[in-house]
Amino acid sequence: MATLHTKERNILSSPRLDELKRKRKRVLRNKIILYILGFLVVFVGLNLLSRIPALSIKSVEVRGANILDPKNLKENIESVLNEKFIVFSKRNVFFYSKSKIEKILSSIPRIKSFDINRENFNNLVIDIVERDSKYTWCGESLPVDDLVEVNNVMPKETQCYFMDGSGYIFDEAPYFSGDVYFKFFGKTELNNESVAGSYFIPGTFEKVLLFKNNLEKMGFKLSSLLVKPNSDMELYLSSNSALPNTPKIIFKSDADFDRIAENLQAVITEEPLKSDFTKKYSSLLYIDLRFGNKVYYKFQ
Repeated sequence: MATLHTKERNILSSPRLDELKRKRKRVLRNKIILYILGFLVVFVGLNLLSRIPALSIKSVEVRGANILDPKNLKENIESVLNEKFIVFSKRNVFFYSKSKIEKILSSIPRIKSFDINRENFNNLVIDIVERDSKYTWCGESLPVDDLVEVNNVMPKETQCYFMDGSGYIFDEAPYFSGDVYFKFFGKTELNNESVAGSYFIPGTFEKVLLFKNNLEKMGFKLSSLLVKPNSDMELYLSSNSALPNTPKIIFKSDADFDRIAENLQAVITEEPLKSDFTKKYSSLLYIDLRFGNKVYYKFQ
């Protein structure tokens, strides 16, 4: 038995088998070297390819910016193109980070939509559409105490924001005197420090606008709207008085706006409100539409 074990060990460590093992190791080592060299060739090739001037973005053009500064937008986009991915140039027409540019543009609330294209192969063109400044949002509540609005002039300390036709709040508004923009007051969708990028009464805003337009067709001159915490809404009429002491129309946020508009239309075309509305308009205190088909009103 001892002799048999010695023969098995000699077979396992024979020169032929040792040579086969060494050959396999050489083959494996050579494959690893070839893989590394291949990777380096591809890596260096792509690096050189990414820097070829003929395949690089040479210029950036921003079109459609009226309020926004196109120069500032261009600089932000250029900063993305000047970044490096490991050692590859991101100015290459195939490697540039379109998604990162889209993220920058999407983060600007004033931009409603945008389109990114290449013209003449090497020129990057950004077409943007800015939101229309239709209205202003001027806080969760009406100005009070020493910040009241007198003669329809908002105090300069009050920061208002532009809104578009969908109730989207997108940018700080400069100071305006008078009723340049219809003003909205009340909590926004987000209710945080940054109101830009949030919606005002989503789902109800368009209905309120239609109601407002119907009232204006009836002859009411409206300046602002307040959404109260209890969901009551107050439409304030244009007046020389200071908010919140101007005449107002009160209604519920969940009201049937077509129906209450019809009720109001019927009342102001009949006596006695028809005559009172014409003769004592400046002394009107309120019109209340919160109680079904009934319309309550009061003059001073």
